[in-house]
Amino acid sequence: RGMLVMKRAEVERRVAAEHAQLARIAARLRQIEQEDALGDYEIVLKRIEPQWAAMVPGSIPDYISSEPIFIGLYAELDAFLQQHGLRASGPRLALFYDSESRDQGMQVQAGIELPGPAAGAGRVEVRELPGVAKMACVVHHGPYDETLIQANTAILRWIDANDYRIATPTREIYLNYEVGGDPAQFVTEIQIPVAMKGGP
Repeated sequence: RGMLVMKRAEVERRVAAEHAQLARIAARLRQIEQEDALGDYEIVLKRIEPQWAAMVPGSIPDYISSEPIFIGLYAELDAFLQQHGLRASGPRLALFYDSESRDQGMQVQAGIELPGPAAGAGRVEVRELPGVAKMACVVHHGPYDETLIQANTAILRWIDANDYRIATPTREIYLNYEVGGDPAQFVTEIQIPVAMKGGP
């Protein structure tokens, strides 16, 4: 009986070791798949000119669940444009700021490009977004889920690999987006202002 107990314990150890090895293999395969996905993104460094926009502030708890909040912010902006007879001159956009406290969530601003200056009203401010000499940009096709995080990961790796540091706010330009539309057709450009490490 003692021999059987020992043999059973040995078999259980082997099974546990094999399960652990399979888990390591699965984790490595997921890592490889993610790295392959990150390799699909083309990062471009370009100059961004100043742009007038109507902006409204907000706060999001996290990146993935932000879409409903932005829908509400853009509804405010649409109402503002309609009430004041203004017409957008370009796509919708968003600015993301570093928050001093995680408890406050991430501070954001939703915006719509305008052809020039105009008077703001209520929570809506019309201002000229500053030009950026060096903006790292990547275009993402598809929904606002983990794949958008992959696009962010790809551009952050590129920034680090090329000895740049990040400035804020970062931007997103919604080149193709419609509330209730097909997420597979969404097109988003992620824009991150950068400067050389150790530079001004």
